[in-house]
Amino acid sequence: MTSEPPAVPAEGIRLDVVARIDIAAPAEACFDHIVPVELSRIFRPYWLLPGVERTDEQARWITPGLSRTVYFTDGSRAEERLTTVEAPRSFTYSISGFTGVNRFLLSRIDGAWEFSEGAAGGTSIVWTYALVCHNVIARAAAAAIVAPMLRRYLARALQTLKTDLETEPAASVEGA
Repeated sequence: MTSEPPAVPAEGIRLDVVARIDIAAPAEACFDHIVPVELSRIFRPYWLLPGVERTDEQARWITPGLSRTVYFTDGSRAEERLTTVEAPRSFTYSISGFTGVNRFLLSRIDGAWEFSEGAAGGTSIVWTYALVCHNVIARAAAAAIVAPMLRRYLARALQTLKTDLETEPAASVEGA
C-alpha cells in the first residue's frame, strides 16, 4: 500500500520565530516609539542577514493599509504592508516580494507585536515573525539556517529599542 505525501497548503508552511523582552516604560510609550521606528536604526547586518538601509514610506507608519518598500544593505528589497494597529496593545504587518535569497525560501513573513503590562508599570513585548515557507524543504532550510540567525537579529533589535525607551527622555521618545 502506498500513501501520498500530505498536501502542502497553497500558502506554504509556517515557521514561527519569537522574541520577547521586558521594557521599563509604559505600553503607550513603547507602542508610540516602536510602530513608526526607523528600521535602519534597529536592523543592522548580522552574519548572513542584511541590515535595513532605508524605506520609501511616504507617511508616518501607524495607519493600517500603508505599504512601503524596504531596501536592505545587500541590495535586495521587499514590500511591507501594515495590516492592523490596535494602540497600544498590538500591530501586525506582512512582508513579501523578496528580491534577495529569501525569495527561494519564503512566500512572506507575517509580523506581529503584542504589548502587555509588565512588572512595576513596565511593558512585556512579544514579537513574532511567522515565516511562510514555499514548501517543507524550504521550511527545513529556514529552521536550520535562517531561524537561529533571525532570533538573534530580532533580539538585537529589541535591545536597541529597550535602550532607547529606558534611557531617552519621554519627550524625545514620543517624537521619534
